[in-house]
Amino acid sequence: MYGNQGYKGRKGEAGFPGRPGREGEVGDTGEKGEPGPKGRRGRRGNAGAKGIPGDKGEDGLPGQRGSKGNAATVVDNRCALISLVHDKCPCCQGNTCPKYPTELVFLLDMSNSVTPQMFQSMKSIMTSLLQDVTVSESNCPSGARVAVLSYNSKTRYLIHFNDFSKKSKLQNEIANITFQRSGSANVGAAMRFVARNVFKRVRSANLLRKIPIILTSGHSEDDISIMTAALEYKALSITPVFLTFHDNPSLKKVFMHDDVESTQIFTISEMTLNRTLQQIKDCTLCYDMCFPNNECSPVLPFSLPPLQVPMDIAFILDSSRNMEINEFQAAIRFLSVMLDQFVISSNPRTSSDKARVALVHTSPDYRPDATLAPVKTEFDFVRFSRKSEMYNHLQKSVHHLQGEAAIGTAVEWTIEKLFPKIQVPAKHKVIFAIIAGETSYSDKRKLSIVTQKARCLGYASFVLSLGLNNNDNELEELASAPHEQHLISLGRVQTAELEYAQRFAREFLRHLKYDLNAYPPAGLEEECARIREETNLESTEIVKRDIKYEMDKAENFTKSEDAYLTTKNAKADHSEYNEMLGVSETRKTNV
Repeated sequence: MYGNQGYKGRKGEAGFPGRPGREGEVGDTGEKGEPGPKGRRGRRGNAGAKGIPGDKGEDGLPGQRGSKGNAATVVDNRCALISLVHDKCPCCQGNTCPKYPTELVFLLDMSNSVTPQMFQSMKSIMTSLLQDVTVSESNCPSGARVAVLSYNSKTRYLIHFNDFSKKSKLQNEIANITFQRSGSANVGAAMRFVARNVFKRVRSANLLRKIPIILTSGHSEDDISIMTAALEYKALSITPVFLTFHDNPSLKKVFMHDDVESTQIFTISEMTLNRTLQQIKDCTLCYDMCFPNNECSPVLPFSLPPLQVPMDIAFILDSSRNMEINEFQAAIRFLSVMLDQFVISSNPRTSSDKARVALVHTSPDYRPDATLAPVKTEFDFVRFSRKSEMYNHLQKSVHHLQGEAAIGTAVEWTIEKLFPKIQVPAKHKVIFAIIAGETSYSDKRKLSIVTQKARCLGYASFVLSLGLNNNDNELEELASAPHEQHLISLGRVQTAELEYAQRFAREFLRHLKYDLNAYPPAGLEEECARIREETNLESTEIVKRDIKYEMDKAENFTKSEDAYLTTKNAKADHSEYNEMLGVSETRKTNV
């Protein structure tokens, strides 16, 4: 039996939390809230790394051409440098003589034409000239070194440069020179001996002067050797002084037209001897090129004026495989410098009182049995009237063609095709060949024939040989006579050798102006008469052939025109006949 229900008990204590129930499903997305307020400005970040360079942009359009600038002035600072050295150097102060390092040579005539009195006068002259000269006591570039030589048909040393370093000993040796005469005087050969042997080894100095004082009786018949020596002296920058006891026409003929008046020629007389010696001291031995004596003829110290020679000069450049690339480049430099040596005609078509220049070289595609021109003409005598145009063409358009060597054919083409085009020929015709090897076998006979023809027609032929592969016989065939004046052989193509060739060639062209050589030379009268007659016959045959060609051409043209008109008229008559028959050309063709 159960009792009555009791009272409700109190609430029990909370139990432990139960385990989490399962995650409910994702509810629906609520509506988008409104934008919040703008936040504060953030802190500046760190700098990034440097980027790589971008690609180069395209070139802009050329700007407008500027106005023409003022003419350039050539400034030579050597005199300014010398003046500065003289001002700062205590030992350079005062009136020293010579002003520049000098190699002084006395040449004494010991031929049979010299008397004992003349010989004593020569010794007195040497002593007087050396009185105020400072003799160099070492190889340092200051003062004068002195050598003495004698000559007749041969030349021999009496005193070498290095024999005496004391002036007193030198003067004693000069006083003790004995008189030993023999043979005839060959002044030109003695001059050349000095140039090639005595001045071969000189001191190294910027403004070194080479002065030979040549004492001669005045009797000399070696015009050719004197003229050759004059060319070599100019090429080597040697300044000669002549003292003659009698008038010497050969010397005056060669040296009287010196364009810079550096050569002095005196005839010795007792009345004027002291004045003559003083002039030699003032204007040669002690002459200052930078501060010249007003009583002396002005001498250009470092450059020579361009020559005004009435000539047509054709340069023939050997562009064959014989010429190496460095030789070809040297030839182009040589040509550029040679253009500065003469005045170019500004109106080459009609004016012949100045130089007109042409340049040709062997064509690379030429063969003896081909119809192509044997040379490539870079420019003829009338194409350019300004040096700047020639310079530009030389530098940009003249290339080493490396063709077959055909010098004889090139000369023949030049004298037959190039020179005859000149309407007003100049007084002098010059062929200037620059070659570097033998001509081809098929061209050898032609070279022999055409060079003789050029000589007889009055051409002056000058040859510059480069390298070591040339044939001496061919060079002498090509060059005019005498060969010593018309041929330069340079074994090495270096600056000093090229400068020598440039100065030699300039002096050769100056000699042309004064007709110091004959073209053609004496002794070829009969041969040249025959060649001129053959040349006239050839010219006549060429003219006849050209006239016949033009006549045949005109006759053939007339016949062709008549045949064309006859055919045209026949066709027209045939068309009219067909129309009369009612047959059209279209139907006839279709049938």
